[in-house]
Amino acid sequence: MIKKVISIMVIVIVIANIALFAFQKINTLLFWLVIVIAAVYAHFIMPKLK
Repeated sequence: MIKKVISIMVIVIVIANIALFAFQKINTLLFWLVIVIAAVYAHFIMPKLK
């Protein structure tokens, strides 16, 4: 259950990141930094959660 909640939170953060980038509220570096952190979290950390 907690894994599902965390996954939804990460998805919401990524969608908000895309929206902020589209409206030019954040710069390119911050945009890609959030994307990379979310990808690393999803690929390496999420599978280890039980």
